[in-house]
Amino acid sequence: MGFRHQFEHRWRIWDVKFVQALPVAFLVCTWFSTASGQTETSGIQVSVDPAVQKLDGITQRMAAYLNAMPTFEVRSESRWTLDGENRQVGGSECEIRVRHPNSFHLRIGSEAAEDVSLECASDGETVTRLYKSAELNIFSEHDGGLKEILDDAMTLSSLAGSGIDLLARPDLHAYLMSSFTKVKDLGEEELSGEKAYHFAGTWHDGSQVEFWIAARREPVLLRWQRRKKLDLGDDQPHEVKTDCNLTWKPNAELPADFSRIAIPDDAVEVSDLQHFLMEGRTKDLLGQPAPQVQLKLLDGQAWRLGQHRGKHHVVLFFFASWAAPSTNGMPAILRFVENRGVVFYAIDVGEDAESVRAFVEKQKYTHPVVLDPEQRATAAYRITSLPVTVLIGK
Repeated sequence: MGFRHQFEHRWRIWDVKFVQALPVAFLVCTWFSTASGQTETSGIQVSVDPAVQKLDGITQRMAAYLNAMPTFEVRSESRWTLDGENRQVGGSECEIRVRHPNSFHLRIGSEAAEDVSLECASDGETVTRLYKSAELNIFSEHDGGLKEILDDAMTLSSLAGSGIDLLARPDLHAYLMSSFTKVKDLGEEELSGEKAYHFAGTWHDGSQVEFWIAARREPVLLRWQRRKKLDLGDDQPHEVKTDCNLTWKPNAELPADFSRIAIPDDAVEVSDLQHFLMEGRTKDLLGQPAPQVQLKLLDGQAWRLGQHRGKHHVVLFFFASWAAPSTNGMPAILRFVENRGVVFYAIDVGEDAESVRAFVEKQKYTHPVVLDPEQRATAAYRITSLPVTVLIGK
């Protein structure tokens, strides 16, 4: 169902706070002299950091080069690490093919959820987005072309940190120059068999970034690294590190129908992919018999919901140890159901017994925990995000 996939993207969303910096960036771009690094206007002398000046010139050339190419392909392979008490690693792959002025095809996949993918494409008039998983296919269609590629929360969050989220911006140069502070020029070095300019700096959200741009007549982004401190609500220090490498095919030969997306016959059309996934489809079961599944409790005993039929009201709380919103919400749910004559089960989604046991012992939970490693219960209850609480009558 892609729960971990969604979580990865959730903590990778960037809080865009660069708007106020735009006027300063434009003034710098207007005032500096590439020869001396400073100029004088109406008696005011403005100095420009040499690293900023160098980066400005390179990103201007990169933006101009991308806009001038009739077609190109870029593939980004990312690896991420979430440091903390329970270290996690993963990766994703993104590929975009572009035909100027307005057509594109984007594909995104995640290692953490191999059966989940996101496609986004436009023929220049209509942007189609398709989310596919083993249990669910949904799509949306809206007017637009290449400039509208990031006008969607799920696409933007899925691309965050891949480098392609930068290249897809129509204001690439202005966006980069207005998003950096404390720029450092780390010189040139060998990368993937060619020389590259190496820069470091602080991104607009406070994260630390390093990146490499090809040191040739056609500058392109080759590598992007990012480190960011995270607050996951568990009073533990966390840092996520992302490292992505980009492979280019300038002037790629693209078939005439490259921007077409094949929509599965069972796909459901929605207005917004992320909103639909966050909301889930559990509400479709209201008033219907509760799906019956047979799983195991954390202590190894068999568990089936049917044993409570006609006897008890039941509360199912779907959670995962890696999804902070679900673990943070569990104490409140327990207080709510206490002394109300209901049976409560916490259903762990997609994790092995050893990991869940360690988490439960640390949190000192005493309520019964059901294991759903293959996500059978989550599929039966049509759950697409965490946490979800389901109240079932007798």
